[in-house]
Amino acid sequence: MCWSATADLVAGGVITAVGAVTVAGAARRPRDLPMAALPVLLGLHQMIEAVVWHRDGGGGPATVAWAVIALPLLPLWLPAAVLCAAPPRARRRLLVPLAAGVATAAALAHALATGTVTAEIRGHTVGYSLGLPLAGLVVAGYFLATIGSLLLSGDRGLVLLGVLVSIGAAVTFALWRQEYVALSDIKGYESVTRIGELVRDDADLRALKESVERQAGELAPVRPDFERAATIVDPGADIWGAGLNYRRHSEDLESEQPRSGPGSYLRPANCLIGNGDHIELPRQSGRVTAEAELGLVIKTPCKNVDRSEWRSVVAGVTAVLDMTAEDVIRENPRHIPWAKGFDTFCSVGPVLVTLDELSDADLASLRVATVRNGETVAAATPADMKFGLDRLVEYFSAGRTLEPGTVICTGTPGAAPLAAGDTVQAVVEHVGTLTHPVRKDEERPQEIRRPTTHGEGGRHGEGG
Repeated sequence: MCWSATADLVAGGVITAVGAVTVAGAARRPRDLPMAALPVLLGLHQMIEAVVWHRDGGGGPATVAWAVIALPLLPLWLPAAVLCAAPPRARRRLLVPLAAGVATAAALAHALATGTVTAEIRGHTVGYSLGLPLAGLVVAGYFLATIGSLLLSGDRGLVLLGVLVSIGAAVTFALWRQEYVALSDIKGYESVTRIGELVRDDADLRALKESVERQAGELAPVRPDFERAATIVDPGADIWGAGLNYRRHSEDLESEQPRSGPGSYLRPANCLIGNGDHIELPRQSGRVTAEAELGLVIKTPCKNVDRSEWRSVVAGVTAVLDMTAEDVIRENPRHIPWAKGFDTFCSVGPVLVTLDELSDADLASLRVATVRNGETVAAATPADMKFGLDRLVEYFSAGRTLEPGTVICTGTPGAAPLAAGDTVQAVVEHVGTLTHPVRKDEERPQEIRRPTTHGEGGRHGEGG
């Protein structure tokens, strides 16, 4: 149950009252009594959680009592109750979930007896943590004992209940996968500080995913503040940019698109800022523009990559907001690196979406938008690029080694001129949003926020 102690208490009282009615109705059918009493047990469970809320979580008696009911008792009680209530023809097959319940309850009881269960209040939810060896196997046994017994009961009402519980479990699992955990809490990753160390190859990502799944029972979810997230770029990593890769932007600059390859530049790391930081308009330019882009992050050292192999060297995609002193490059296009190298002129993040989650069709349809003061100035998809993602990886790796963590900015659909007081965004659909207020240059540069670990970007069950 979620929301508050009052909600748990009221729900628990209602469910217990329902249980009292069902127990009274089953008084003449003793075999139905364990199932009829289940609402009483669940109602008591909710009221105990109200005490957990009141105690602000922790590991006190209420938390332990909640865990005893939820963990060893329910996977034993439910299949036994179903076995009693089921028609005779179904009882033999119900011995399977009952056996699973006995084994699961034993494992969970042992974990409770030898470990420590804790509760944490997280907004309108309560999270419980208990170290579980072979957590995946225990969870499978739990579901077989509970949902499996209902689905195998042979009773229409119990089967319907099993279907509803299955749907609830699927929704819960989907929400669980959306939770984030701190990298520094994962054993073996406490000292990792560079994203390049996590994404060097597919084996690294699989190892991280397996570690998260193996330690899931011990990991407390965190709530990352994406609006104030540090840049995902590793200190010292190269940031390559592709210029004039969208026709709209080349028309804005009254320039022809290059034929043999994109316009290119390499920008200094000191221009990076974290999400939410101010963009500062330098005194050396009278017209600064902001450009939303899709960024590629390299995962393995590579050189001379054939375009057909581009996916094998890219860890994932991210959002980029790129600033340009446009008046400078209009005067002389050779000044592009200088025009893009001012402090606060690049933001990358706030998350990295690993490439295994996006097909080629998904990538081609990602909407990249430059938004100023809530108004979309320009938007397009990678399908509109002159040089596709595969060609960009081939182009930028030609004759040079790209190290893990290197970022390739793939071009912008269009630029937004900036003035002090503006708020500008790079919005990459299904990937992330960068948001930055704009002000005039200050005498002292703002502190650049870099993460001590890239620790709050991984979801349960995901590789990165």
